[in-house]
Amino acid sequence: MLNDSLFVRETVSIFRPHQLQAINNKPVLRNEVSSDWIVGLLILCLMLIAIIQASVPRRLQQVFRSVALPYYVNQLEREGDLLSERMSLALLFVYNSSLALLLYKLAIIYSPGLLINVHGFFLFLGIFAIFIVLSLIKAVVVTFIGNVFKTTRSAHDYLVNNMIFNIVTGLLLFPAVIFCIYIDEPVYLWIAGFIVVILLVYRFIRSFMIGLSNTRYSIFYLFLYLCTLEILPLLLLLKTVQQL
Repeated sequence: MLNDSLFVRETVSIFRPHQLQAINNKPVLRNEVSSDWIVGLLILCLMLIAIIQASVPRRLQQVFRSVALPYYVNQLEREGDLLSERMSLALLFVYNSSLALLLYKLAIIYSPGLLINVHGFFLFLGIFAIFIVLSLIKAVVVTFIGNVFKTTRSAHDYLVNNMIFNIVTGLLLFPAVIFCIYIDEPVYLWIAGFIVVILLVYRFIRSFMIGLSNTRYSIFYLFLYLCTLEILPLLLLLKTVQQL
C-alpha cells in the first residue's frame, strides 16, 4: 500500500484585501479631449510659412536682417509697406498662434482640470482673441499719440519695428511650440520662454532707441510710455493664465 502525501505550498494571492475606498458607486463618463484642432492649426501655419518662403524669400530674408541691423528696416520701407503686406498678416497669424499655443500649454500645466469645463479649442481661441485685441489696441493708441503729438514718423517706425520682431519671434517660436505640445519635457518650455524673453528685451531696446531719436520728450516719459505698451499687457496675460 502506497502512502500518498499532500503538500500544500503557500503563495501570495493578488486578490487579497486592500485599504482603497471606492469614490463613485456608478460608472463615470470618460471625458475624451480631442486635440485634432491643434494638428490642423499647425498644418495651416506650416502651409503659410512654406507659401511665403516659396513666393517672397528675399522679403523674408530682409525681415530677419532687419532684426540684426536697423539699416535693413529702411530697405524694407523703400520696397513696400510692411504693415499692410499679405506676407506680414500671414506671419502675424503664425506669431499669435504660436504664443497662444504656448500659453494654452502653460494653462493646462498649471490647471490640469481646466479642460474638463472648457474645450481646448475654445480656450485657445480665447487666448488668441486676447492677443489680437491687445495688438489692435496698441496700434490704435500708438497711431493716436503720434497724431496728437505730431510724431507720426516715430509712431510708424515703432509699429514697423514691432511687426518685424513679431514675425521673427513667431517663426523662431513655432518649432519650439511643436515640441512643447507633443513632448512633455520642461526643457522645451524653457527654450520657448527663452526665445520670447530675449526677443522681447531686444525689441524693447530697439523701441527705446527709436524714441530717443525724438528729442522733444524726456527719457523718463519715453520709458514710462514703453512700459505701458510693452510690459503691462504681458503682466495682465500672465495674471490671467495664473487665475485659470
